Amino acid sequence: MVNELNKRILFIIGNLRVSNGVTSVIMNHYDKLIKAGYKVDFCAMYNWGSIYIKTVLDNGGKFYILPQEDVKDEVETSGIRIEEDRSGKPDKKRAYEFVKKIIENGNYGIVHIHIIGYYALIASQIAKKCNVPIRIFHSHNPIHIHNLHSLLFTLFYNVQCVHNCNRYLACSNLAGKSMFRHRKFNVIRNTIDTNSIYYSEQKRNELRKELSIRENDFVYGTVCRQTYQKNPYFLIDVFEQIALRKENAKFVWAGTGELETEIKQYAESKKLGFRIQFIGNRDDMAGVYSMMDCFILPSHYEGLGIVFIEAQACGVPIYASDVVPKDVMLTHLMHYVSLKKPASEWAEIIATDHINYGNRSAYKTTIIDKKYDKANNNDLVEYYESLV
Repeated sequence: MVNELNKRILFIIGNLRVSNGVTSVIMNHYDKLIKAGYKVDFCAMYNWGSIYIKTVLDNGGKFYILPQEDVKDEVETSGIRIEEDRSGKPDKKRAYEFVKKIIENGNYGIVHIHIIGYYALIASQIAKKCNVPIRIFHSHNPIHIHNLHSLLFTLFYNVQCVHNCNRYLACSNLAGKSMFRHRKFNVIRNTIDTNSIYYSEQKRNELRKELSIRENDFVYGTVCRQTYQKNPYFLIDVFEQIALRKENAKFVWAGTGELETEIKQYAESKKLGFRIQFIGNRDDMAGVYSMMDCFILPSHYEGLGIVFIEAQACGVPIYASDVVPKDVMLTHLMHYVSLKKPASEWAEIIATDHINYGNRSAYKTTIIDKKYDKANNNDLVEYYESLV
């Protein structure tokens, strides 16, 4: 068993934005930790707000936010916006002393780092200097080098953070081997809540009606941030080619991101505005997946991709890029297509798929049986309890 010291944990995170896949994973494991008697505090990079902050506070935890450039006073819980927004960014000059004060006064047995980069580095440095016994670096994505900045980022920040930590976790074998190389790491499965993510014929019909989608329309869709990682321009190109092959093809995109304006403009330039609907962040994800007939996401890289598990739980056939970890292939609904293939070949493969995938409601059971449902997964609790 873990002693009382080690039951005090500090999570270092980017944010607790509801629409963030990593947030969903963290909070699913957090619920299990609280039930097992752990005390978990959070230190976030951004004051973006989240309904989950109230959950942390209600459970007796503290929620710290790094000093923000646009805010003079450092905040613990007062002044935090519960609703989502994206204001402010961390103040590097004040961040080190702020984190140092938290760790020095927190008597933490575990500092668990869920981010990469500069703030992960300083958190790992401080935790090591303060002799925190367990310092965990958790890889949620593989290393992806696409320019000089990302190369320097990896060589300096990530390598040093790995050196400062003494335990290593990853969401998949790919994410672990990429980040930690020869070091031993444990895979902690990303879980979903199948009580809220499941196929529903009623929800399918309701949302299709809300979006004015006809009964005979074939709906392709995705759930992702509009950011470089998700390869959004190529996704539009793929659907453009599908639309040329299928007159009844429609596309629904759930999510927002820093490229949102540009992606909408790109879709308009392709004259696809009337066939693509951007529906932003939604609370009714069971309805979103249920109303789709096919899910597409040609990511440049993924640590695992929680949306692939969610889509499978809802019985949606999936086409993903071949860089997505094979760990996520929990059912025969998953298909992989090479990123080396042009959009036209992706479209040909996807548009000609006439396989009958059977009862969509049945796939939820497979997700549960393979312990990717939060109700029957205790990976993180069991890992913590193995540390002493």
